[in-house]
Amino acid sequence: MVPSMELREHAPTKPDDRAGRARVGAESRGFIVLGVLLIAANLRAPFTGLPPVLGLIREDFGLSTAAASALTTLPLLAFALVSPSSALLARKYGLERTLFGALVSIALGIVLRSAGASALDRS
Repeated sequence: MVPSMELREHAPTKPDDRAGRARVGAESRGFIVLGVLLIAANLRAPFTGLPPVLGLIREDFGLSTAAASALTTLPLLAFALVSPSSALLARKYGLERTLFGALVSIALGIVLRSAGASALDRS
């Protein structure tokens, strides 16, 4: 008997087991897609919150139109700089851990931005 055929004869092959694993895999993928969509929805506010108050910021800080335009461009530049490394991080640490790290980073950024200059003055 050929060794590969011998392994096939003795290996437990239950169609129900494969279907169960495929179902669990599909559910996991569904949760990951849902998680990515929820993260994307939550990312929108921090990055789109600047334009409505841009006029007030320009007045308070005396910014020129060019400086205000540069301010609105910063999030896009950050995306452009960080995006290439995201695939590498996802491959190295897994998609779930990478997304969790991204969420923690975003949360810290929002907290720092919300604290404003008062938090920096204390240190």
